[in-house]
Amino acid sequence: MSESHLANPTEAVSATIDPKYELARVIEARAVQGYRVESLSETRAVLVVKGRKRLFGLRSGLDQKTEVTINDEGRAVTRNL
Repeated sequence: MSESHLANPTEAVSATIDPKYELARVIEARAVQGYRVESLSETRAVLVVKGRKRLFGLRSGLDQKTEVTINDEGRAVTRNL
């Protein structure tokens, strides 16, 4: 009779998300879209993207700011500032 010493595959696996990793993932995705980091902490970042130029380039658009925070569940929450 042989016993299997493998772990039970139905055991619950810890599904916690590292907040720093989640924030870095969001920042990296936004950087590809042209955003740059204005300020950064462990669970919060303010990202800025240049606004569209208006009036045939005579006036530049305003910067658009987005705040990314990590909530208690480890998920990224974004809002425009």
